[in-house]
Amino acid sequence: MANIFKRIADLNTFQNFILFVIIFAAVFVGIQTYPDISKSYRGLFGIFDMIIIGIFTVEIFIRIAAFGKQPWNFFKGAWNIFDFLITVVFYLPFGGGFAAILRLARVFRVLRLVTAIPRLQILVGALIKSMPSMGYIAILLFILFYFFATIGNHLFGENDPKNFGNCDADAIPDYNT
Repeated sequence: MANIFKRIADLNTFQNFILFVIIFAAVFVGIQTYPDISKSYRGLFGIFDMIIIGIFTVEIFIRIAAFGKQPWNFFKGAWNIFDFLITVVFYLPFGGGFAAILRLARVFRVLRLVTAIPRLQILVGALIKSMPSMGYIAILLFILFYFFATIGNHLFGENDPKNFGNCDADAIPDYNT
């Protein structure tokens, strides 16, 4: 039985269908940001939402079942855990004041594109690994901004003291207005 689920999970058609659903969900979330449209088609949007959640749930079930007698191996992959959590969040009992949180959680469906496209996984992995170096990049950018700000002040300070000078800007008459 696990072989059947493995073959389904590995099918390009299945993966492309899931990619299509993720893109559709992203467009769907974007359309819902328009209050007039959201109010007018509330019932239809509710049906689409349930269909999307259902498709994602079936996908997760197929991917877990593909591991056969060792379904816990599914959770050894960070991207699998990410997909699982995004899907599970929609089954949490949000209501009342937390309904806004559920609506915001729909945005996370768009992030599933990262798990659906392997090249994006490589880029995200590289960005995460480069996080410690981001501080040095910020320092380098600060030095460059400081360098050009100082040059700009020296070159244009006398011609435009309102924007480049150290004096009270209100004391300088503005001849442009």
